[in-house]
Amino acid sequence: MGIAETHSDVGINRREINRKGGVDLGQNPWGPYDPIMTVVAFRTLDNKPIANLIHYSAHGTAAGCNREISRDWSGVMTDRLEKESGAVTAFFNGAEGDVGPRLSNGSTVGDIAHVRELGGVAAMDAVRGYKKIKSYRVPSLGFVQGEIKLPYSPLMPKEEALEALEKYENPEELINISYLEYHRLKSILAVYENNEPIKTHNIFEQTMIKLDDVVFIPIAYEFFVEIALRLRKFSPYQYTLSLSNANGSNSYLATQSEICKGGYEIRSFLSGNTYNLTPDADTLIVNEHLRLLNQ
Repeated sequence: MGIAETHSDVGINRREINRKGGVDLGQNPWGPYDPIMTVVAFRTLDNKPIANLIHYSAHGTAAGCNREISRDWSGVMTDRLEKESGAVTAFFNGAEGDVGPRLSNGSTVGDIAHVRELGGVAAMDAVRGYKKIKSYRVPSLGFVQGEIKLPYSPLMPKEEALEALEKYENPEELINISYLEYHRLKSILAVYENNEPIKTHNIFEQTMIKLDDVVFIPIAYEFFVEIALRLRKFSPYQYTLSLSNANGSNSYLATQSEICKGGYEIRSFLSGNTYNLTPDADTLIVNEHLRLLNQ
């Protein structure tokens, strides 16, 4: 196994601040993103290529304005590295919750032309990272396992949910966030009507695979990039690769400082599940994982 990092500006924070101070989906040059692309390559003992892995953090929405089936910008990137290296190549998406593709149209969505355009940039970055790998070693395979416990905010009272539902006149016509908000209210009522026990925490078993000084952290949320940056900074492993929407998809997981600003991701964070995580869930999920990594 060989590994290297390289700088990449394929991604950009997508929580664009408008003139009135609101948040739209677009490009925010002042917001956080992760500029590190990591390339992991595997070879046989006689130096024949087996497979490659590229880790980077950005939504695959370069083709978001059309309906063609596409692997988006990452497909162009993996195809190029496959041809350069002679080995099958996979893309592992990192913390893409608030990071979109850095498109030349200034938006966070485009068409197939933007896929090819940004994919070419990503391909050059990935090949550069691959060529930085100078040594290979036989890695030791291991894992870190344990329980993650995240507290929920108090469940909305039944009367409040009923009152909120009255505002929806044609629920069958709802889409996207409005549908999520409506569905959450219905699921809250179901908890009360079925006399289900009120949950206080999201508790799940976590398993993190490690290869020497590389650790993969699967998180079943579209989590904001600052969470991954903090995990990397405080992790005992040199290469800490966080994976979004891994082993599940529980809507967005925002950083506490962004909740007050609103926007698409925040509405999803507050409406994507029956129970909401507490506002400080970002700090809690970082520290819960660090607790396991350091045990």
